[in-house]
Amino acid sequence: MTPEYESELADAERQGRAAHDAMNAWLDRPIDAPNDTPAAVLEGYAETLRRSRRRIEALIERHGEQSDLTSALDRSTQAHERLGLKILET
Repeated sequence: MTPEYESELADAERQGRAAHDAMNAWLDRPIDAPNDTPAAVLEGYAETLRRSRRRIEALIERHGEQSDLTSALDRSTQAHERLGLKILET
């Protein structure tokens, strides 16, 4: 990984992972647990995950298909799929 985009990639992945983990925790809550998470909060997590993916795509556009970038994009795809989220083309 080059220092040129290393911190941006790490930040994009960190934000995406945090959003994924928060949504996954909500999905994994017991079936009889109270649903006290507002829909707007969940949509915010989904938007953060989408923004993270767009940042990775932008890095690929600027720096080409580097193995670390394409791996990050694959991880983002898997995170979306695990949560049942559709990847929107921009």
